[in-house]
Amino acid sequence: MCDSITDRASSSEAPSDDLAKWQAEKAFREREVAVKEKELTIKEAENAASKWRNPLVVAIFAAAVAAAGNAVVALTNGIFQRQLETQTSEHSRILEMIKTGDPDKAATNLKFLLDAGLVADPDNYRKLKAFLDTRKAGSGPTLPAPESQRIVGQVVTSHAGDSPEDGPDATSCVSADVANGWHIVPGSGHIVTDSIVNGTLSVTVQDETPDHYCGTFHITRADRGHSAGASAHADAVERSSTGSNRSLGSSSQQETSTLPYLK
Repeated sequence: MCDSITDRASSSEAPSDDLAKWQAEKAFREREVAVKEKELTIKEAENAASKWRNPLVVAIFAAAVAAAGNAVVALTNGIFQRQLETQTSEHSRILEMIKTGDPDKAATNLKFLLDAGLVADPDNYRKLKAFLDTRKAGSGPTLPAPESQRIVGQVVTSHAGDSPEDGPDATSCVSADVANGWHIVPGSGHIVTDSIVNGTLSVTVQDETPDHYCGTFHITRADRGHSAGASAHADAVERSSTGSNRSLGSSSQQETSTLPYLK
């Protein structure tokens, strides 16, 4: 009787021990799964962050930022450059318009700029219009008109052995491709030029008169307000009355004459 009661108590204690162990193991497994989940989440975050820490990705990102910055700077510089060029051209136009020597004519030219829309800067337009509206006749800024000078390329006739200023007439012409060069005024024996010229220039004479000679005048001194030395007949050519030319060769003797500057 007593043995049966003891066996029954032992059998009832065994399931309770198994249940406790199972519950403890379950709780351990749950904690282990939670830890694994946290580790997985941390790894995923690290992997996502590591993509942006990759040297290649960083280099590409830096290059993109630099390119965008350069584009902004280039665009800004282009805008400012166009504005500067516009202002410079407008100022140059205004200065050209007042190079008349006459204040009233200068004002007429400035009004033309406004009417034609050639003054795009609002500030310049407003100031210029206000000036023209308040200007009195005969007053206002003006600059001297540029001298009306042109390269005619004409020289006096030169005979063999004569200096350029000793020619009997002024029928000779010269074909000169050199701009800003010195030339001799027909019939005056004077030299004129359209600007200051330094250095040595040469002008080739083409004499249209029969039985005359043409040569090359080498301008050896070209200082404004001073005289210029010229040597003639470097390469003399004789033109006959029939229009044919005969080369006389280069003259060994070069005569030098001093021609006064035409003031």
